[in-house]
Amino acid sequence: MYYAPIVKELLEKKTGELARQLAKVDPSATIRQGIEIAKSLGAGSILVIDDSDKLVRLVTNSNLRDAWLEGSNLDDPIASIGIPGDKIRTVDVSRNTYECLAFFARNYGHLPVTEEGKIVGLLTKGDVLFSLFGDGFRQSMTMEGRMPPGE
Repeated sequence: MYYAPIVKELLEKKTGELARQLAKVDPSATIRQGIEIAKSLGAGSILVIDDSDKLVRLVTNSNLRDAWLEGSNLDDPIASIGIPGDKIRTVDVSRNTYECLAFFARNYGHLPVTEEGKIVGLLTKGDVLFSLFGDGFRQSMTMEGRMPPGE
């Protein structure tokens, strides 16, 4: 029988990367500050979280690029771009990682992880696929040119 880890196990496996990937800012932060935080952490997305730990927005690198191309000022609030919090699906740490595939099949690229209602991590499509399919997935992505060897 095939074993798929629960989300909490996946987050624990990537603990070293988790701190690097989880970029959080306050809604009053500027787009410029968001870019600086994402760059310093090597993150592909930014979670905009208010004082009550509510997810206000999810801002991806694509959202940042689009805002710049559309003429947004880098000093505008980061909460003015990205995906609104009420449109973002989250997954609890107790769920099976296999269940996350349903979200990614609907064109979600990032999935915030919650524990007791609080955001504790962020999974990407790649995180889940690697955890489920391991080196076979990595090899196929490398052969297709989507990933440099060794990453």
